Amino acid sequence: MESKQPVKYDLIALIAQNEILAQVAKNEFPHIVIDARPQEISGRSKALSIKLKIRCKIRIEIVDGSFIETVRSYKGDYSIHWDCTMINPGEIYRHDREAHPNLRHLATFPKHFHNGTEKNIVESYINDDPKQALREFLIFVQQKITLRIMQP
Repeated sequence: MESKQPVKYDLIALIAQNEILAQVAKNEFPHIVIDARPQEISGRSKALSIKLKIRCKIRIEIVDGSFIETVRSYKGDYSIHWDCTMINPGEIYRHDREAHPNLRHLATFPKHFHNGTEKNIVESYINDDPKQALREFLIFVQQKITLRIMQP
């Protein structure tokens, strides 16, 4: 039988790291981040499985009315999602590691990037380190917001 102790330590580390990531967003990107806060820990089980998937979230509110959500699991799965639909319907940007079989052709599989829409999927070269990945993503968001402001 598998020991549950390592999962507990991973979960504690994940919660602590989410606090750090929220601070990175607020402290390093105050010109675009209104607020960043860890969300509830959620779990779910598949109907025929007793394994529980634990996920931790951070919600980051952006100055233009959009928001970013990061979702991470203790197993290393993640997504960083920027929802711009309130500004431009259908516009989203998301890096994630969901292993969609139809994306096996991507060199970075299972990592991929939804670039502007759910269906426009390209390779993801975002850093594997969560803190650095969040920084890279927030720089991307900052650049996109700057371009929107500069457009006539």
